Amino acid sequence: MKTRMQQRIGVNCLPGDNIRSAAERLPLGWYKDCTFLGSCFEASDGAVEYVPILSYKGKHDNLGAAIVARVLWIAGKLPKIPGWTLADLLDAQSLARLGRRLAREDARFPPGTLFQLGIEPGYSPNGDNRSPAEVVQDGRRVKAMLDGLGVGYRLALGGISTPENQLMKQAYGGIYGMEFFENVLDACDGFKFDVLVVHPYPSDPASPSAFQDSREQIIQFRKIMARLGLRKTELLVGEVGVPFSGVGQQQAVAFTSQIVEFILAATDEEIGNPEDANRLVQKFCWFALSPPAFRIPGITDSPGLDFSASALLSPSGELTAVGRAFREAITPLLPR
Repeated sequence: MKTRMQQRIGVNCLPGDNIRSAAERLPLGWYKDCTFLGSCFEASDGAVEYVPILSYKGKHDNLGAAIVARVLWIAGKLPKIPGWTLADLLDAQSLARLGRRLAREDARFPPGTLFQLGIEPGYSPNGDNRSPAEVVQDGRRVKAMLDGLGVGYRLALGGISTPENQLMKQAYGGIYGMEFFENVLDACDGFKFDVLVVHPYPSDPASPSAFQDSREQIIQFRKIMARLGLRKTELLVGEVGVPFSGVGQQQAVAFTSQIVEFILAATDEEIGNPEDANRLVQKFCWFALSPPAFRIPGITDSPGLDFSASALLSPSGELTAVGRAFREAITPLLPR
């Protein structure tokens, strides 16, 4: 039986990650599937909560897009994540197909499952150039579909990347992620996501003040939520860690120890969630459980990413230095 504290702790999973084995080494309560329903590992039978990502984008929901995707897939022109099929791709593109998929696989998606709409909506380097209004429009459509299934599914706004550096400003079309987030909320006009997700990577991961930077991003995100009457909305830190080139192990371990403790313990009577003892963050998800054992075009070949720098487990399943720091930061906070 997972404790309330353990239920807050999650990891991002790629194909081949063994979540059951990882949960024996780390106090994990949930994991996020980064393969868009095409995961090649099994959900954990309720022992660890499964949070799938929905890559649906309404602007592509048409027959022509499906035909093009099918032709490109057959021609070998589309990146293929291990375990990901053409049916997975087409289901992700069509709201009707997606709804039928979720209804058909109801054992995999039990009542109350939290789905995340995209990884980083509006973040152009990820191939997502939706405007805030388009993100909200997709949220409305997906939420209506989920509600129509009648099993209490919930929907999270995919993670907003909030560092303040030139890359982020270019990625969001000339504004920082925090402003993009405000624009999404302004476009909601009465619609509410069940959960909001932030990716508070340090603006300069190699800086000695990396932790303070990420901490302030979380606080600022909560301030926006409070100002707009969303204090009771759950906040997830959907990605954190230091998956960037040029970050030494000592820096990665220090960042891990500080950010994990802050996320789990930080409260604020003015901006925290009053239904969760005024905690700033309800759940968090480490960047990656282990380095992928295979090539994923656009991800593993990115010159700016270093999966090993942030991974909690080695490819063989042993705790890394970061993994040990992760566990040691959490252990004192767990009920005895």
